Amino acid sequence: MTSRPIATTFAGRVEGLYVPAAQAPERAVSAFRGIPFATAARFGPPVPAPGWTGTGDASEFSPVAPQVPGMMDQMFGGRALHTSESDCLALNIWTPSCGTEGRPVMFWIHGGGFTGGSGSVPWYDGANFAALHDVVVVTINYRLGVFGFNYLPEIGNGNGGILDQIEALRWVQANIGAFGGDPANVTIFGESAGAMSVGTLLAVPAATGLFRRAIAQSGAANHTRTADQAAEVTDRLLRHLGLTASTAPKLLELPVEQLLAAQEAAAANAVMGGLPFSPVIDGSTIPTAPRLAIAAGSAAGIDLLTGVNGTEMTLFMALDHDELSRDQLVSRAQRVLGGRSEEVIDTYIANRPGRSLREVWVALASDMVFGAPARQLLEAQSPHASTHAYLFRWETPAFGGRLQSCHALEIPFVFNNLHAPGVAQFTGGGPERQTIAAQMHAAWAAFARTGDPGPDWPQWRPSARTHRIFDTSPGIEDDPRGDELSLWATT
Repeated sequence: MTSRPIATTFAGRVEGLYVPAAQAPERAVSAFRGIPFATAARFGPPVPAPGWTGTGDASEFSPVAPQVPGMMDQMFGGRALHTSESDCLALNIWTPSCGTEGRPVMFWIHGGGFTGGSGSVPWYDGANFAALHDVVVVTINYRLGVFGFNYLPEIGNGNGGILDQIEALRWVQANIGAFGGDPANVTIFGESAGAMSVGTLLAVPAATGLFRRAIAQSGAANHTRTADQAAEVTDRLLRHLGLTASTAPKLLELPVEQLLAAQEAAAANAVMGGLPFSPVIDGSTIPTAPRLAIAAGSAAGIDLLTGVNGTEMTLFMALDHDELSRDQLVSRAQRVLGGRSEEVIDTYIANRPGRSLREVWVALASDMVFGAPARQLLEAQSPHASTHAYLFRWETPAFGGRLQSCHALEIPFVFNNLHAPGVAQFTGGGPERQTIAAQMHAAWAAFARTGDPGPDWPQWRPSARTHRIFDTSPGIEDDPRGDELSLWATT
């Protein structure tokens, strides 16, 4: 073994480092960090990164995309962010070894509401996947918020962040063989906004042929904006900066910090579950609503695995301890359900005898934002490819049990990274965690290899809607909470 691993990309040679896998410390895997895959002018499309002479150092993560620290950073005291608008478009690779072995490739798209996050978060470390399951893991940065999703057709189409993801996938097609990966067997996977990105890529013509399988964790294909909706956010952004449509080109010159402050102001009035900076149905990059495109066969032949956590919205409501009256509950539901709100609320209350109306609202909101879109994605894709569904129902004892099975809780289980910084604060330290993590980790790797997450996990079909349950007592259930999820079919 040489002192450091070396691989040759089309842009030049890179030198990474050997790192131990936490779950298999005796097995060193090759890690390459901060490899540039593209550059982009502000609001412009990405272009392939220029080549270099000599051997590039790939031992350190790149700066991350400009952003305001998010809720998870604040909750768990995340490290100080080193951001850069010009140098953030980079990716990271973990591989058992470089060469031409043709291993499955798992391409991770981070979450963060399209305004935060990066591919260098320790929870996303891919060493365990490489060491335990002989796969190659790629994580990426993409432009966020106003820099990646600002819709102003004269200077930016609102989908720069999606175009960055596509450019990174093109880089993988051209270069991953040098890292031991098979470009014909790429699985894209992501959580939250990363999963919504997965749902979007299933419908984007420019992404056709760049991946073979897809995993969407707590996010689906319902979170794009129309051009009109995106234009309203841009108008709020411009007003905050004292600009108009005619003076909007000045956005190209403003400091990063000023644009981030304007981004926060423009997003302040977002309705719960709405993402003011997110992919835009612009008629070109995203020709039509992704769920409709998927139902029409845009992702025919792409195997899909998707699911949600049991009480997604407890993460976002953890600091809200106020009880609700029925009138308040109806008022909140009417924003989405209109005249059907009473019918839906009555069903959720009847299924939770003795539970508070706040708990009813958590369940209803979790389905509105995550559960129903996941079911609709499965319905759209199941006629065109193999589909599998899961429900992560294990509840964390952290924070006095208030989080239950909240949003993002499954991430360290999927990566088998229960040792990573901040995880124990989020999950507690119970021994049952490792059993669940090993099961999820193995299932995700198996799906990436063959499209089948395991012999004990039947496909999802409309006739049964079978889910794999991840909990202390795992199992298989047909159509969990189907009577409630069916209420959202017409929304």
